[in-house]
Amino acid sequence: MEQNASNTTRDPATYAATGDHHLFLLAVNSVIADAIKKGYLSLVELRRYDVPGAFLQCKLTPENCPRPLYGHLPCDLPAPYNNKYVKFLCGIYGAKPSNRIFNLDHSATFVAIGYSINLADPRKFLWRCKDDPRLVVILNTDVDDGAADLTCRGFWDETIFKLNKRYPGIHDESTMDRYLGNGFSSKTSKIPPLYQKIFCCFSS
Repeated sequence: MEQNASNTTRDPATYAATGDHHLFLLAVNSVIADAIKKGYLSLVELRRYDVPGAFLQCKLTPENCPRPLYGHLPCDLPAPYNNKYVKFLCGIYGAKPSNRIFNLDHSATFVAIGYSINLADPRKFLWRCKDDPRLVVILNTDVDDGAADLTCRGFWDETIFKLNKRYPGIHDESTMDRYLGNGFSSKTSKIPPLYQKIFCCFSS
């Protein structure tokens, strides 16, 4: 199982913003079990999204990057860029602070949309409808992509729309049929046959 947040944030500059996948799988199973027990299994969906060029989406500022980043371009680039020293204006893959900068921006974007951050694992985000507690969206993010366990498609669509406004070009927003080796099929009520037997047993 992945290290928890307290262990991965000792050096903030190299923090890898990866959520605990096993904890998310537990959340998925909990939602499915409650949905079977209370009769709203048809609302349950598992979906994914990905932010293309994630680190490039965040501009470097004196606030998020106090020490400016510079680089040396290769000699084989066409003129006038060959063999030049440049100052980076955006986060890039391979630069030490880029992960942290995107992580902070990514988290702030979810909070602005209406999600709360899980205190035990800051890569987990929760939205719950105030009027109907069955309607939830639980997010697990893994650096620049994420998985969602949801029972409110309307709020998920709103989430993707707002993510697209902040990070243009969101792609691979699609149904998930497998997580950590566990299959989820729409043809079998979106949960594995083994889980169906177990949960039906508990709910009967």
